[in-house]
Amino acid sequence: MTAQTSHHDWPALGLEERQPGVLISTNDIVSYGGSAVDALKSYARSLPQRRARILLHGHESNALHEMLIVAPELTIWPPLLNERPPQSWHLIEGDLAFIKYAPPGEILDITLLSARSHT
Repeated sequence: MTAQTSHHDWPALGLEERQPGVLISTNDIVSYGGSAVDALKSYARSLPQRRARILLHGHESNALHEMLIVAPELTIWPPLLNERPPQSWHLIEGDLAFIKYAPPGEILDITLLSARSHT
């Protein structure tokens, strides 16, 4: 474990740190609730980029990539050409604007997601 993550017991949560900010599930059946989410939030706050994620899909070759991502408010990820397998998005807290682009940067679609719409 790195010095940044020494306050988290990732193996007890069925997690292994792949690199700073990236954890991978070591379980065949993946289910993470309050304690894992709270630990991930705490971990994200301890990192310079203030975000962290748990890879739920097990391996890069899996057909569907799923992640539990914690990021601070007003985080912006730059557009990228994603030629990887499909990804699934579910919001637990907060709001997200998912913008789909076509090369060379034309906006194709904007989807607004909100965890508040599930209550």
